[in-house]
Amino acid sequence: MDETMLPTTPSSGGEDVDETMMLPSAALRAGIAALPFTPPYPELDVDRYAVLSAEVQARGATDEVLARYHLASIVALAALKAEQERRFAADPAARARFDERVAHFLSFMGKA
Repeated sequence: MDETMLPTTPSSGGEDVDETMMLPSAALRAGIAALPFTPPYPELDVDRYAVLSAEVQARGATDEVLARYHLASIVALAALKAEQERRFAADPAARARFDERVAHFLSFMGKA
């Protein structure tokens, strides 16, 4: 049996190993990582999110409703819902306010 040993260090003599593998350089990866991330949904306070949620419950996630809240698609709405659920898990008072506001808005729309 031939026991060929593979080198454990790059043989490139100090080059960025990623360049030899045709990957972006470390500097480029750092630059990309520093870019601001913009979520696919607008930042909504609890009251505005409650209005949106009540409207979706009452009328459905129509194109008109999504456009009113600057949501490009149902996928953006799902991402917004997931983010809000994370926030509510960390802030029970915000969850209570949201639930109260949704009930209020649904009552106002005659849907409660």
